[in-house]
Amino acid sequence: MAAGVDAYTQDGTITDGELEQAWKLAEECLEARGIEATADTDPNSGAWGVSIGGDHDQADYEECSEVSQQVTRLHIVEHAPTGAARLEMAQSVLDCWAEVGVVGIAFDPAYPDESRMMAEVIEQLGYDQRLQNWGERPEVDQRFLVVSRCLDRYLLLLWPNKLLAP
Repeated sequence: MAAGVDAYTQDGTITDGELEQAWKLAEECLEARGIEATADTDPNSGAWGVSIGGDHDQADYEECSEVSQQVTRLHIVEHAPTGAARLEMAQSVLDCWAEVGVVGIAFDPAYPDESRMMAEVIEQLGYDQRLQNWGERPEVDQRFLVVSRCLDRYLLLLWPNKLLAP
């Protein structure tokens, strides 16, 4: 890749434009290797990434997106909400879940435990973890998808802790 992480951090901040540029460079790198690729944002979370079409070598993807992934992690940590904004975002997740009847989930925005939260969500939705075929319980599927989309929408609440964990 043409630019390393240092190229994005020299001025002390990573802008949205620089984040986009990092992913566009990953796209160009993949295309130079003959891989059909499109850099774009996820419609649910707004997170940047590269969609790949056709056959490809995972090593190519990893090499071409290494800098982009590092820039993304730094951007997320840098732009994560703090204080009142973080509490407001945490309440937004809970409000979003309440729309499908998932209520009473304990959520500590300082130390969010996504695994525990999702276990509680699954229990409230009545999803039997041994059930292999989601198609047997379509009412659970739709509600679970809403819960997942709520988390996608508010990823900044969870990601910094995951990224900074030892």
